[in-house]
Amino acid sequence: MNKFNKLHLEEIPVVFSCDDNYIPYLTVAIKSLIDNSSDKYFYLIYIFHNGISVPNQNVVRKFNNNNVKIQFINVKRKLSSLTKNLHLRDYYSESIYFRLFIPSIFKDYDKVIYLDSDMVILDDISKLYHIDLKDNLVAAVSDAVVALDDNLKDYVVNYVGVDKAEDYFNSGMLLMNVKAFKDAKIEERFIHLLNTYCFSTVAPDQDYLNALCKNRVLHLPSSWNKMMMDSKKEDELHIVHYNMFLKPWLYKGVRYEDYFWKYAVRTPFYFSLKQGQVDYSKEKQQEDLECSKKMVESALEFLQDDNSFKNVLALQQAE
Repeated sequence: MNKFNKLHLEEIPVVFSCDDNYIPYLTVAIKSLIDNSSDKYFYLIYIFHNGISVPNQNVVRKFNNNNVKIQFINVKRKLSSLTKNLHLRDYYSESIYFRLFIPSIFKDYDKVIYLDSDMVILDDISKLYHIDLKDNLVAAVSDAVVALDDNLKDYVVNYVGVDKAEDYFNSGMLLMNVKAFKDAKIEERFIHLLNTYCFSTVAPDQDYLNALCKNRVLHLPSSWNKMMMDSKKEDELHIVHYNMFLKPWLYKGVRYEDYFWKYAVRTPFYFSLKQGQVDYSKEKQQEDLECSKKMVESALEFLQDDNSFKNVLALQQAE
């Protein structure tokens, strides 16, 4: 039981990863989580980072209340063993890899929720936590971006190595089975693959997770990680994910933008977020389009490389 949990309520551990640049969006996500929380549970929100400034940490801590406590965890030491071989592209930062450390840091929990910072949570997150994982490593939602492009489907099947394109999940929302992760030595295997093979990747951490968690994924309805590329209507939404380049703080008319602004207005960053739309130039928008095209081109390029997750992991299993 956490020392802050003086009411002795069941704890719901939730992890975000962030840097200083993403603090405004993180506060929106946290505010939405808190506004939809239940007084029946104690929500422990952990922020993985590699040097978030003290002023920004203090802003986020102001969201603490009787059944929500926010703690910052610097993973710089964990990251040091990976830095030389981290592969990043486009808008990704090294914080995307932080989620892979969750099971080894939170050994006392059975399960932990991971959430990206570019989300709004529209339901009590304890409902996600109480989903039965059985012996699966993670519960997640199929990636909506892959579903729209045949080249990306080819990439995730023949390079990453999932059996079907719809098996490839988005790593922005994960319910992680801590014990199963440790038993399967996922972190150790990730570090070994990263340092030994230096795979080319379209979605760096996500590709590793899909390769290592293959056939041990509980696939959840898209309502638990509703992505902007997914136009299918939902009867009920639990989490909205403003993934890829369709960010409501950059573009007007983004699907589900009203949810974002509903919670953004209750944070200290509302006016600067609104100004972000004004300042986002046509040149920047064109760069986003080019990056989207480059992602597909990269997938086609990587498919020609025999040094793939699929081939390497198949050889390891055969040994």
